[in-house]
Amino acid sequence: MLTERIIRDAKPEPKARVLWDAAVKGLGVKVFPSGQKSFVVSYRVGGRKRLATIARCAEVSLKTARKRAGDELLGIRAGESDPLERQRDARNAPTVEEGIDRFFAETVPERLRIGKLKPKTVHEYRLRSNTIRDAIGKRRIEDVSYVLKSDRTDLGADEAWRIYHLLTRAENAFRCMKSPLAERPIFHQVQRRVETRIFLCVLAYHLLVAIEKMLLDQGVHTSWASVRDALATHAIVTIVLPTDSGATMRIRKASTAESEHRELYRLLGVDEKIMSPKTIWSEIADHE
Repeated sequence: MLTERIIRDAKPEPKARVLWDAAVKGLGVKVFPSGQKSFVVSYRVGGRKRLATIARCAEVSLKTARKRAGDELLGIRAGESDPLERQRDARNAPTVEEGIDRFFAETVPERLRIGKLKPKTVHEYRLRSNTIRDAIGKRRIEDVSYVLKSDRTDLGADEAWRIYHLLTRAENAFRCMKSPLAERPIFHQVQRRVETRIFLCVLAYHLLVAIEKMLLDQGVHTSWASVRDALATHAIVTIVLPTDSGATMRIRKASTAESEHRELYRLLGVDEKIMSPKTIWSEIADHE
């Protein structure tokens, strides 16, 4: 049976060898000619024998290695995991640097094409990405953690995340007022006008969120911007028809709703007939 002393005193030989543990069947210590020692676990998958490394002996204790080996073997027997496949996937996992390159190669051109990004913003992204590359570019994306920093020592992890999420939603709300609602700063001089503008923005944002939630409740994952762009092609038009008498007939009516429009109206409970046609006659004044 392996002990910490046996592991410590194991001497390297010309060829790598494995010292097996009697307490956990399948656990061993592989001693390399270089003197390096690693905990390994032996198992079979599909009738083939495999040997996977758990950790270097200098990194974990024998007790920890036994627990890890036991967990791995239980997972293998249950068909849940294959340590070698998992390690291979980890080696092939994309790095932060590769993720950044893919973002600029695939996402940025498309967002520029549809007007969701401006060249100035892309330039700022590139400057920031250089800092990220230098700091964590070689790390795997899955190894990068999200850290929240706060001076609130009374908050637990769940509460801190909840507050952060609320703050993020508030920021998104103001961003939505600026972009999807097409609101821009107007420097009012009268207080009541400022309050009126803020009220209209908040009211419009509530409608925006209500539309997104109605669609989400019916399994449609989309944004207000996508809904707005889709419905923008269902327009109200004015048809001008001059007559021999000199009078002009103007017909104000909606264009014919297409299938995409009708589906959105159905999900939102809105009648696709957005207005009834209106006819207006006007006489041309005689300037003689």
